[in-house]
Amino acid sequence: MPKACFVEPKRSLSAFLLLLLAFPSPRSQAPAAAFAYLAYPSPSTPTSTSESISNSTSTFSMPAVTIGIAGGTGAGKSTLARAVYDSLGHEHCAYLMHDSYYKDISHLSFEERAATNFDHPDSVDTELLVEHVKSLKAGLSIEVPNYDFSTHSRTDEVTVVEPRKVVLVEGILIFSDPKLVEEMGIKVFVEADSDVRLMRRISRDTAERGRSVDEVLAQYSETVRPMHEEFVEPSKLSADIIVQGGNSTLVALGMITSYLRHEAGLLVDAKAGQGRAGRGNEEL
Repeated sequence: MPKACFVEPKRSLSAFLLLLLAFPSPRSQAPAAAFAYLAYPSPSTPTSTSESISNSTSTFSMPAVTIGIAGGTGAGKSTLARAVYDSLGHEHCAYLMHDSYYKDISHLSFEERAATNFDHPDSVDTELLVEHVKSLKAGLSIEVPNYDFSTHSRTDEVTVVEPRKVVLVEGILIFSDPKLVEEMGIKVFVEADSDVRLMRRISRDTAERGRSVDEVLAQYSETVRPMHEEFVEPSKLSADIIVQGGNSTLVALGMITSYLRHEAGLLVDAKAGQGRAGRGNEEL
């Protein structure tokens, strides 16, 4: 049985289950797994630089639904978030990464920037992220900062993100800020063993962020692990759903996307489209 465990959501737990059972994902048997575990509750780059997603609209038939996906470094939160984004369709989902909102410290020397504790909540401009989430929910487009991890500084370019029916926010610290948590309709926390997370961190930072293994290990021991214990792990208590990384991610994906499609009215839109297509065929 997949290792997925869930905490009691702030919205009706029974309603959540009924929606999952009513709208199962064709790729998994998620509802049965969800029912079994809920009985015993336990405490890629979305858009290229300066590229706007086309065919947007600021007026939706239903309010935008916001989902937050958090977890420790290397736990698999980005993998799950990207899978949700791809599964829903980029035309239906706006994807924001907390990593894009690191504060601009370009006025410091490279040595000073490299020595910054980027795993502390104060290193991220969460206030701007909250404003952006509110803007998207209000049907307004936003300009997301672009951050260069090799120089530890923001670039002069931005990424334009248009409003969508689902707003997805991902990052290790997104549940540590109460104002951001208030904007989340559903909160998912992905966790994995610390040794697995460290190996994934080494692989990612050496391949994608221009770091050496020694630099990654030093940062992990000096800031990543202490900040995880102080901020990330306690923030798990805010989660509605806790997912054990690994095979259970696919199970969680089926349940989460089914729920989001229902809440955002995407199932209604799909049925309406099928109805129009059917009428069109009859007229031919």
